[in-house]
Amino acid sequence: MDGLIDPVVGSSARIESLAGAKARGDFIMISHTAAQLRQLSQHEAIVVLNRGIRLACERGARIVGLGAYTSVISGGGAQLLNPDVALTSGNSYTVAAGVEALDDVMHRTGRQWDASAAAVIGAAGAIGSCMAILLSRRAARMLLIGNPAHAREIGRARLLAVARMIVDGALSPCDETFLPDSVAAQIRRATGQANAASRQPDIDALIAQLEERETLVFTDDIRVLGEADVALAATSFPGDVINGVLLRPGAIVCDISRPRSIPASIVDDRPDVLVIDGGVIALPGSPRIGPYGIAPGTAFACMAETM
Repeated sequence: MDGLIDPVVGSSARIESLAGAKARGDFIMISHTAAQLRQLSQHEAIVVLNRGIRLACERGARIVGLGAYTSVISGGGAQLLNPDVALTSGNSYTVAAGVEALDDVMHRTGRQWDASAAAVIGAAGAIGSCMAILLSRRAARMLLIGNPAHAREIGRARLLAVARMIVDGALSPCDETFLPDSVAAQIRRATGQANAASRQPDIDALIAQLEERETLVFTDDIRVLGEADVALAATSFPGDVINGVLLRPGAIVCDISRPRSIPASIVDDRPDVLVIDGGVIALPGSPRIGPYGIAPGTAFACMAETM
């Protein structure tokens, strides 16, 4: 159907919470896959998405959620700003749900976060960078994996910006408890020593020390996954990214990319590896929202944020 039809309503749903709150809305489909959207010019892609938003407005929508690759191609919706309707990328709920899913599976399997190394694939992206900050409060090592399509200097600069956010997050007042041997706790201890010496910490020097000790690793080489106990895929481009051969025995892998970054064959090829879908939400009343590749009664977090 690539580009042959205008956006259409794929399905409609009505969700009612136990408290009686209701959400009613449509799932609007465009006639392009993520890979096909990448082949369009920026202008052409925005025209397609604006047609979908126009259909939503005509049907009475007060908020439009940008699912999967439609958020990526529009700069998180920044290129679609519209006075007639509110927009959301769904990223916030995706991050929260992804962290909750990983916390849950670590608890169920009896793993210890602060004895583990966590890798974030797509760490410089909107979702990946937030996940990296939150996982740095849990894991003992962080492996930040950038996009190999970027020039090495650009890719490293983007990952260093994420590292600075990790340090800022570690030093900012926060209600969340950091695990004792987590990266964030290590940063706090190091800067506490610096403050005791009556000087402000040099953030870049601290990052260099963390990198030298391999507490923080910056790379665009996916082969570093062999060092990760937990791997999170948060890429922003379609296609399989993770090769199962690279994974450490017994690794936990969480994919919150949409489209997915992990081939389905990995489940059969690596029975020692635990693969989970992150960013999937159970809906009250377990309605089936449509043929979108997820179990009845569930929705992707980007959909659920809009609801």
